[in-house]
Amino acid sequence: MADEPIVYSKNGTAIFFDVIGTIIGIFIVCLYALEGYGLIPALIFTPIGAIYIYLLDKSYKYELREDGVYVYHGIISRTHALFLYEKIQDVNESQSFIHRIFGIKNLRISTMTSGSQTGGMLYGLTEDQATTVRKEILEKVFSATHSGAKSFSTSKNKSGSNEISSKIGKLQGEIEPSLIVVNFYFKLILLSIFATFAVSLAIGWAAVIIFIISLLVFGLQAVKNFIYHKYTYLQYDDEKIFIKTGFLSRITTTIPYNKIQDIQISRGPFDRQIGLASINIQTGEQTRYGGKEASILPQGLINIRAEDALKIYKFAMESIHSEVKNEKLQAEMKKFPFTSNAFFYTSIVPILILLIFGLFYWPAILLCIVMTPIILFFSNSYFKSINYYFTDKNLIMKRGVIVFDTISVPIKNIQDVVVGQGLINRIFGYYYVKVSTISASSMFLTYDYLTQETAQSLAEFLRNQMKKNMTGD
Repeated sequence: MADEPIVYSKNGTAIFFDVIGTIIGIFIVCLYALEGYGLIPALIFTPIGAIYIYLLDKSYKYELREDGVYVYHGIISRTHALFLYEKIQDVNESQSFIHRIFGIKNLRISTMTSGSQTGGMLYGLTEDQATTVRKEILEKVFSATHSGAKSFSTSKNKSGSNEISSKIGKLQGEIEPSLIVVNFYFKLILLSIFATFAVSLAIGWAAVIIFIISLLVFGLQAVKNFIYHKYTYLQYDDEKIFIKTGFLSRITTTIPYNKIQDIQISRGPFDRQIGLASINIQTGEQTRYGGKEASILPQGLINIRAEDALKIYKFAMESIHSEVKNEKLQAEMKKFPFTSNAFFYTSIVPILILLIFGLFYWPAILLCIVMTPIILFFSNSYFKSINYYFTDKNLIMKRGVIVFDTISVPIKNIQDVVVGQGLINRIFGYYYVKVSTISASSMFLTYDYLTQETAQSLAEFLRNQMKKNMTGD
């Protein structure tokens, strides 16, 4: 039988100071901003703000369970988050001068996600509570981390850690961007030459501007992609991936497989027509430099053949999990379905904005009439494109209407799982589940418009899979 959770909430003194601080803050802002006219707004908004802060503070609840720390809070937008002990990096105490006088402390639980910097705050504890909670969390973190490491080491030895090395060898073939894109731009330049002569028959030689513009646009793109092709390539062995790029400044990135957080394959409409793709390998320490491809380079490749992208993806995932070839499907999207009319609710906000704008500017009504079916169509197409499934080691999600994205995240790299309910969701009674990693792909991994039962089931399923992957079971 599981132990009963240890429950804490915000201390009454902390709530009192939050309310007093809110009252003072509203009065100062109203009287300063509105000068002589600020008293009435201050009297109106002060009780509203004070009641809101009081109810918000009362909603905070912290539970120390067997698997992690649960944080609940929210009035309009409700959130509860789980921070697994295995993922917690440190626990910090903070205490302002006023808090020291009245014996109040705040704790911050830090994982490797930015969300933990706010979602992992345990506000308004007494000094004794803070000491007890901090000690309890750190003991469980130590216990969970060491037991997980021991279990993982044991399972790794059993599966044979050298299995990949013996089968694959040391150096793999080189993968480079395709010249298909360069050839395509040269064809556009040739096409523009013929178009220039054709148009010149009608409007005269002023049509030569067509060729000049196309030469600048398509020619520069062709040269840019040729240089990228010439000086960029990827290699990989059984331990790491090498990516080299750059013409004037050479950049070499080495990515150990155990640092990979997730892998994303993207295919735009142009890419799909000529069989190309882009691959982005997220490590959580993304190197950025100038250019629009800063999020892609140098931890990925663009304009490579789709089969090469899949080859890199497959090899990297097999290197992260040597037993990945034998993994089994654990759950598909149909087990955690979106609501059937979710596309309709996502369309309400932009349509309402157009309608409201139309009350003051009547042409917006015509725009609303034209845009409504377009918005509904694309929203419906987007939700139909979403598909996700889980194996015993990985989470895979696919979606896109114009640009198709596929992202694969090793479950052991998931940091937090949050169930929430925003304002629009709450109106219609829906929930979302957000999965956080230490990489930028956290924005990609949000499951919106779920029923409460589905959201809770999905979150529980993810947490169980996370625990299994940490222990190696």
